[in-house]
Order: sequence, then structure tokens, then C-alpha cells
Amino acid sequence: MTEGQELFEMEKGSIVSLYNQDFVVEELVKLHKGSCNYLLKDGATVKWLCVRNLGAVVPVLCDQVALEDESFGETLHYGGIDYRLLAQGKARAVATSAMGYPRFVNVSYYDYGAGDDRHFLFIVQSGGQVTALAGETVISSAIMVFPKPN
Repeated sequence: MTEGQELFEMEKGSIVSLYNQDFVVEELVKLHKGSCNYLLKDGATVKWLCVRNLGAVVPVLCDQVALEDESFGETLHYGGIDYRLLAQGKARAVATSAMGYPRFVNVSYYDYGAGDDRHFLFIVQSGGQVTALAGETVISSAIMVFPKPN
């Protein structure tokens, strides 16, 4: 398995350990090859792990955030940080249903980076709903992935 490949192969029910905190994958959205968003839960703690292939696999631990502006151009300002657009597009994403089965969703996505290779902002629009996720990169050695228990 290539480095980081297991991050693109997680499924609903997989276990992810990040900085010694264990999460269960509750939902996943595969936007396109090299781009996945995973909704993680540990009790009341909810995070998103956004994985991108930007020449190397970049895992980013994110919180869902509210944006004041919903026009997404070349630059975006959030949380005192100026972000520049890295990628955008439309995709027929594969997501998980409440029962864990694949479902297809038409999405528009916008990936932003702060230019410091540390801070990222990811936006997904689907069905009139906007999900904005902001966070920082995770050290790859701090991530352990365990398959979904049988």
C-alpha cells in the first residue's frame, strides 16, 4: 500500500486514531480521485478529516465553520487568515447514506490554502447547502487507520 493510500480507502465504521483520540467514520464524501472528506465522531466530539493529494497526501483535521460570505473567488478571508484558491470543480461525489450504502451526490467544491502548507479551508456545495471546513494539517505519523470491525 502506498503512503497515505489507506486514507482514501476508509469506509463508514472505520476507526481513525488522531493524536491518540479514536474516532469512528460516520460519513464520507469522495469528491474525486485524491480528494475525500470524512465525518468523524468520538462521543460528542465531531471533526472532519479532509484528505487531499497535493503532490503528496495532505490530511487536514477540520471543524465545520460558518462563513459570512458565500461567494467563492480566488481569495477568501476566514478566521484572520487569507486563503487562496487551490482547486475548484464539479463532481458526482460518492457519499454514504444513513445506512452506510453509497449514494451519488452532485457537488461543487472549492479548496483553499493559506500558503503556509498548514491551514486549509474546504467548501462543498450540494443541493443548495454549503459545508465549510477549516483546519490544520495533521502529521501523518499521528494517524492510524483500522478497518471497520466485522
